Amino acid sequence: MLNSRHSTWLLTNSILAACVYFGMVANVYLVGSAVSVFVWVMLISYGFVLLSNKKKVFTRQVPFVVEALYDIALCMAMVAAGWHVTAIAYGMSFLTLEMVISHGRVEAKESDL
Repeated sequence: MLNSRHSTWLLTNSILAACVYFGMVANVYLVGSAVSVFVWVMLISYGFVLLSNKKKVFTRQVPFVVEALYDIALCMAMVAAGWHVTAIAYGMSFLTLEMVISHGRVEAKESDL
């Protein structure tokens, strides 16, 4: 059964996937540019968190495997649409977030899955 955290994760990531489709696959340039900017801002913000000394609490909304499969599928869609640099930045942001968690910059805890 879906709880509110699962629903939030599903809704936000469905919106992102729809934006990737319309912006990169259907060639709606403005939406594709917005997705690209979002991906780069996400990568830069995770990089700043990795370099900071502050600890924060991070709660996974869904299990790691689900999150990883979604991110891999989204990267593959970006590569298939020809947005290679944005796909690399998206993959790097996922890896940077995992580095942030593994270096203890945030305290990762599983939500009530």
